[in-house]
Amino acid sequence: MPLQSEYEDGILSSCFTKITRFNGWDLFERLSKAGSPERSATLKRTLVTGLSVACLTLLAAQAQAFGRRSCCDSCAPPCNYKVTYVDKEVTCYKPVWKEEKIKCVINKIVCREEIETRKCTVMVPKWTDVKKTCTYLVPVPKTVERDVLVCRMVPVQMTDECTGCTYTCYKPETVTQKVKCTVYECKEEKKDIMVRVCHYEPQEREYKVRRIIPECQQETVDRVRRYCVMTPYQTTIRVAVCVPCDD
Repeated sequence: MPLQSEYEDGILSSCFTKITRFNGWDLFERLSKAGSPERSATLKRTLVTGLSVACLTLLAAQAQAFGRRSCCDSCAPPCNYKVTYVDKEVTCYKPVWKEEKIKCVINKIVCREEIETRKCTVMVPKWTDVKKTCTYLVPVPKTVERDVLVCRMVPVQMTDECTGCTYTCYKPETVTQKVKCTVYECKEEKKDIMVRVCHYEPQEREYKVRRIIPECQQETVDRVRRYCVMTPYQTTIRVAVCVPCDD
């Protein structure tokens, strides 16, 4: 059987050595050259764990098969090995967080003020004297006669019905009289006057504008960077080993 020589050695580490050095190809040496030391250590630890599980599975299956071969004469001879556990010192890796100060270049927004001179066109009012002819009305007095109703008291002879005596009394009477009065008629007249007229003229002016301009400036600052390092340490684990059975 291919694995019988491994059982004769009786050491599980020989299994790892033969698997990792298959046909002169050193797997651990290739992993040491794969990238950074942290990545190489992680790959080695993963490989060692996987190989340990695979070898223990094969050992358990072979031990179970060897124990069932004494049932009849046609079976193979019983196994002369047994599995035992020994303490072995191995190197493991644990993550350790470290800090270091590094220089970082950051972009910082800085605002600066700028005064800019601009030109614009504005409409400026301008007053001028203009001669104009205006028409106005002038009142002219005029005497006219008008019929006016007036009231006057006129004496009237009256007779008393009881005594038959006569007496004089007054009663109002409305009459029309001619009355002179003054009225005003409007007459148009024209004259020239000076009038101030406003008109707008374009004029170019300068004015100042205050601008805030943001600029991006690079600045070097000190920062603390945290990184993980796989640190080796020694520990003791129990390893399955095949040893000859005591007769």
